[in-house]
Amino acid sequence: MIVRQIEGSDSPSQTVLRAVATETNTPVLELEPLYDTIDPEALNTLVTGNGTVRVAFDYQDFTVTVDAERVVLE
Repeated sequence: MIVRQIEGSDSPSQTVLRAVATETNTPVLELEPLYDTIDPEALNTLVTGNGTVRVAFDYQDFTVTVDAERVVLE
């Protein structure tokens, strides 16, 4: 399990891309587009709103779980 904190002005979707790029040793621009799996804007809106929403989806051979504070790759 890989855990990345969402820091500063990074959006949840940016953190997903950076985490997957790091773990697969692949430049972000060479990854499969995130929007082919999930709408990045919707993901950002869901997990940064009020409440404790957690979103899980499969991307680049990982199960990705995102909440307001962190991204988890399994």
